[in-house]
Amino acid sequence: MFGKEFAKITSDEKLVFIQDQDYIFSIDTMIYLELDMGFRMIKRGSYHLQIMKDKVQVTINLSSSR
Repeated sequence: MFGKEFAKITSDEKLVFIQDQDYIFSIDTMIYLELDMGFRMIKRGSYHLQIMKDKVQVTINLSSSR
């Protein structure tokens, strides 16, 4: 997922998640997640991620799909 072994990631490294293409959530997913229907797209690009204990947190920005 990160391009290297988990054990070799240092605490000072800046990690990113790369979204290769724009992604539009389905209406069903938006309803399930209770998100604003006007912002259904994750634009391609790099998004900051953080490893915290046993979880990976990715911070994304949703965009208008129009």
